[in-house]
Amino acid sequence: MVEGTSLLRTAPFSRFNKWDVKRFFINQIKSSYPVIYLEELLIEQTSKLKLSKFPEEEFGILGISNEVGMFDAYTEKGKNINQPYKIIKNDFIAYNPYRVNVGSIGIKKAFLKNTYISNAYVVFSTKENLLADYLYMIMQTASFNKLIRDNTTGSVRQTLSFENLIKIAIPVPPFEEQKSIIQKYNDAISEAERLEKKAEEFENSINIQLLDILFINRNLKSEKSNSFLKFRKLSKCERWDVDYLIGKNTIDYIYTSIYPIVPVKDFVISTQYGSSSKADRNTSNTPVLRMNNIQKGELNISDLKYLSLNDKDLKNYKLHKGDFLFNRTNSKELVGKTAIFDLDGDYVFASYLIRVILDTSKVNTYYVNYLFGSIIVRDQIDLISRQILGQANVNVDEMKDFIIPLPPLSVQAEIVSHINEIKANVKSLRKQASDLRIKAKQDFENTVFN
Repeated sequence: MVEGTSLLRTAPFSRFNKWDVKRFFINQIKSSYPVIYLEELLIEQTSKLKLSKFPEEEFGILGISNEVGMFDAYTEKGKNINQPYKIIKNDFIAYNPYRVNVGSIGIKKAFLKNTYISNAYVVFSTKENLLADYLYMIMQTASFNKLIRDNTTGSVRQTLSFENLIKIAIPVPPFEEQKSIIQKYNDAISEAERLEKKAEEFENSINIQLLDILFINRNLKSEKSNSFLKFRKLSKCERWDVDYLIGKNTIDYIYTSIYPIVPVKDFVISTQYGSSSKADRNTSNTPVLRMNNIQKGELNISDLKYLSLNDKDLKNYKLHKGDFLFNRTNSKELVGKTAIFDLDGDYVFASYLIRVILDTSKVNTYYVNYLFGSIIVRDQIDLISRQILGQANVNVDEMKDFIIPLPPLSVQAEIVSHINEIKANVKSLRKQASDLRIKAKQDFENTVFN
């Protein structure tokens, strides 16, 4: 035994709600504020209503997720709700006792319209000496999460009952100081939201600036105007459904520009569908890019899967820098997403993606990528994409028929440079906002636990 230390500790029997070593060795909470057990601060709220007693009345149901906290989930008639639901009032806190350790906690605020939540949730309010917002923030800290883990029961499915929750102690500043601490946190979050809004405004301006730079007018179709209306021989119609024929041969908007309007096929060298092999998460094989790796015109590889390929398939589907990737199927909002492959290392691409090799003597690949993310091409995608089993689809030939304004390469390069500056500004603002959110949480925790 090290001199001057001892494992011997004493505690009142009333504090021993669980008799196991894990709880006996819970770390002491360090804080300059008084540490008070939650049993002195909380009131469990168990009022509930059997909604089926009001069969034709609409009831607003709340949900909780570890991403957003409490949210308005849905409305449902009483006749479709068999179980009683708990009543939630403003500043009530609720959590999923089976998922509280992963952040499934929420607080009811005035902007949430719904007032009922599943009986499976633990619901409680705070007494007058504890600010609900302060406790809610405490419950989202790493320090409190450790206390939650130490007080959950069950070997497989960890559960935190209300009875165990109230055996946890937390630092409790004077009420006015609680409000001051929360106000400081809220001010930082408000600044983060301002930066995020500014970033979104810059991002949304790209569409408008593209139209201005390319001198494009986008107007509703008029009989007297020159439009991109197409007429096709019946022998050329590869599909005979009405939605396709109407969409393909009529344009809802007319575009005019000082630059030539050309179909994508005029500068496409080749196209190729990706590998149909089944991907997994075995990191020893070749990473495969999928539709979810394309986000806002760029590649995001935070979530990768892998393929086991022989040398021939690897060579066939291996991506090269500058390859243009087009997502041919997904929801109507996501079909048509594009990105340029610009990563180091060996990557292949999945079957939902199309590799497009562009003639760089005619087009700047990044210019094309930005146009595909703009309203200029999105209008065309929305017109011709068709639903198959709930998914929208655009095939290679349809993609090649899209039309875009094509200025000289020097002008394309200037446009790319300008948009790159905007995107760099957007990324900087979003990083500032993210850093501010992280710092606000850290500052809160450091203020309370020290």
